[in-house]
Amino acid sequence: MLKSIDDLKIIQREVRISIYNGRKNEYIANSAVVAAIYENSNPDTWKFNAWKSVGPNPLIFTSKDKDVVEVDEVELIFEFVIICKGQTASKVISCGFASLSMKEFKNKQRKKHHFLDIKGGSPDQPIQADPFNFQENMGMWKKMRRGNIKSRIKIDLRYFETMSDEGKFFISMLPSTCVINK
Repeated sequence: MLKSIDDLKIIQREVRISIYNGRKNEYIANSAVVAAIYENSNPDTWKFNAWKSVGPNPLIFTSKDKDVVEVDEVELIFEFVIICKGQTASKVISCGFASLSMKEFKNKQRKKHHFLDIKGGSPDQPIQADPFNFQENMGMWKKMRRGNIKSRIKIDLRYFETMSDEGKFFISMLPSTCVINK
């Protein structure tokens, strides 16, 4: 049994991507996982491999199910998770989430880049928190330079119509609704 949070060492960071129906308050279909790249020099920043790099990123989301794509309460959920190891046990801790609604996919403007705010908690129990809690002993100059820090994730979308014929063929072979690593 862990005595304190100080007994834990972070061994992995990842984002779990799931499909969530807010109206029914349930996760639907499967989930995919993308490991975060950790840098000792910047421990509070989660980085991911680029679109053209080798790795678990990008993801493919597809749905032919009208109950998924035509319901505005359905979202792609990006859950930030750390996996910690103690002396005798491991623990998975959810650090927060961001969401992208189906409205964004149906939007006629078809934005390529989306910046999603990261919230605390989970989709069924979100936690509202201040973007940054300044310590009382932080000097005024340091506070002014630091500014208002927001946690965000950048999502780049590519739509089915813009894919190659080969890519469209492979996507048509997938289950009716899924999220997978490319």
